[in-house]
Parts: sequence; C-alpha cells; structure tokens
Amino acid sequence: MKKILFVFSMIASFVLINNSVLAVAPLPSPNCNIEGIIQSVEFKEAYDDPCLTLPSRCPTDTLVNFPAGYYLKIKISSISYVSGETKYATCEALLPLNTERTFFIYKDDVKTGDSFKIGQKIKGLVYSWFRFVFKSYELDQASITPTITILKPADGDSLLAGSKYTIQWQTQGDTGKLKEYVIYFYNILTKKYNPAVSVPINQTSYNWTVPSAIGNGHYLYVGGIANEGKKYWSAVRKFNIVGSTSTHKECNSSKQCVSVSGVGNKDNKLIKYDLCSGCEAKCGGIGTKSEGWWSSCPNGNNELIKYDFCSKCEAKCENIGTKSEGWYSSCLQDQCITDADCNASTVYNFDLTPATSSKTALVNKYALHI
Repeated sequence: MKKILFVFSMIASFVLINNSVLAVAPLPSPNCNIEGIIQSVEFKEAYDDPCLTLPSRCPTDTLVNFPAGYYLKIKISSISYVSGETKYATCEALLPLNTERTFFIYKDDVKTGDSFKIGQKIKGLVYSWFRFVFKSYELDQASITPTITILKPADGDSLLAGSKYTIQWQTQGDTGKLKEYVIYFYNILTKKYNPAVSVPINQTSYNWTVPSAIGNGHYLYVGGIANEGKKYWSAVRKFNIVGSTSTHKECNSSKQCVSVSGVGNKDNKLIKYDLCSGCEAKCGGIGTKSEGWWSSCPNGNNELIKYDFCSKCEAKCENIGTKSEGWYSSCLQDQCITDADCNASTVYNFDLTPATSSKTALVNKYALHI
C-alpha cells in the first residue's frame, strides 16, 4: 500500500510540474494592516503566463495563472502586524514605511461603487503570496486630492499675438471639492501676473485672446478653488507669443516697387520705443519730404517721432508701463506705396532709426516721394 501511495505521489508531482502548476510554495508570511496613498492604478483582465505555450517548463516558484484585478502602487504611511508567521519576515521588513509597493485586489473583491484614484488614501489587511494581496480594504473618499493638468498649450508652444486660443485642462481626483477654476497668465515682459480669469467648475477649457506681449517664456497656471478657499494648482506651462508675418510695398533705391516682409502683431509695427503715456501720434507732412509721425502731448510739446509713410496708417501708444512702451502703427496692407509712386521723379532717402536696445541698433532705409 505504501509503495502504491509513493508511486501515485511521484506521478502527481510529475503531472503538476509538467503542467506548470506551482510546485514550490512561498515561505509563510504574516498578515499586516497597511495605510497609504495610491500612486498609480492599473486594471488587467485575467491572463496566463506565455510560458504555458512554450515547450520548456514554466518556473515552479511563481504564478502562471493571473486572475482579473487591480494593481495599485501605494506609498506606505503606516504598517502594523495582525497575525501569522514572522519567523521568515516581519511586516516592517516586507513593507517598509515611506516606500512604494504594488498591491493586488481581485476584481470580485472590489466593492460596488468603488473606483481607485491617484492621490486617494487606502487602508486594509494584506498578505503575501508571490505578491501582496488585499484581503480587505477601505477607501477614504474625502482624501482624493484634485490634480489639474494643462493640455493646451504645451511647453514650448508658440501662440499668435492677438489671436483666439483655447486653453484646455483636465482634473483628476475629488472634483467635488472645487467650486471654480482660475487662470493666471505671467507676462515675462512686465514680470507681473495678469488678473485671474474665473471659469465655472463644469468647464475644462477657456477661449482666450492672446496678449500682444510678443516674447518668449510667458507661462500659465490653472488653479482649482475649493469650497473652503484652498487652491490646487497645475504645473506651469511655458510658451511663446509671436507676431504674424505680413508684407507691404516699399520703393527701393532704384525706384522699384518691392514687397517687404515684416513681423508684427498682425499689421502692427513698432515705430519707436518711447515714454508716450497720455500722448497722441498724428501723421503730418503728408506727401512732402517731412511726412512722418508727430507726437501731441498734454504739455503742448509737438515732437517728431519718426519720418515715415503714414498717410494710410494710425499710431497708438501701447505696452504702457513696460519696457516695450512705445509707438506702434497699424496700416492698410499692401497700400503703402504704389508703382506710380515708385516712378516719381524725385526721391528723398532718410535713415529712420527705431529706438535701440543695449544689444542691437536697427536701421531701416525708406524712400520718400513728392
């Protein structure tokens, strides 16, 4: 009888191993209570290890059949012993405080209505059987910290000054904490934040008019305002504001009419950097060699801003209070000079120099006709 049992045992062991069922059990481990914050969530349907389809045997010291369930990466904030063997490992050794470990929850063990979210607190009874598994758990629904992610613009995007642009974001976590969103724009030129724009909590986008502050390194924040006044901020999105490229006609030194490209806010062009708050600019001397922009200020001073073709243009003082304050013109496209003007018998050339920076002096050649 003993021989029969021994032979049967050997046959059973051979069948188990050749069918890749676990043949070597893990060492006994204790049952532990843990608490922590969910860092990531992944759901997987049931699957088998690919080794089962191979001619060679599967390892005998690991799982080969994986049931459906959730894999939660949790940062452990509390650990305590409940029951079980501690000869080979303790709860503290298996699951050290402030470390991240992945835990499994069987699909059938998930409570009705529960959903696992990043930032959520979770606690429960776990054990180790080739991986850490929850026997039972509890979620702290009030603990889910809202997280806001800006989708548009992306870092490094270039936005056209004066254009309409849709800022987009998404929120994860407990959005029930929030009552509204706010958007802040940081102007790299003025080193100041624009006033906050409030957006209803049921929206995750905002149609924005891009400022005319042409430059690199501006950035946006989107914040969620909680009912108790606390703010949850998104990460920074840095972007650039650029002008559009337009063309206008000018005469060259050979009295030929040519198209010239210029960069500005649509058809806005810098005339001159200047302290111009409270002043007006008028186009004077039209059709003469003195045609150009003249300033009119409350103190009565009328000064030449710059010689220029300005009969079909208007100028305004913009970017007041910033290092870009100055006179900017807006002209009718492609109507500055005609071919007939270029064929005029008399041509006057002027060097018209915009305000210079410490790094660069720009000198443009213009021809004036009468």
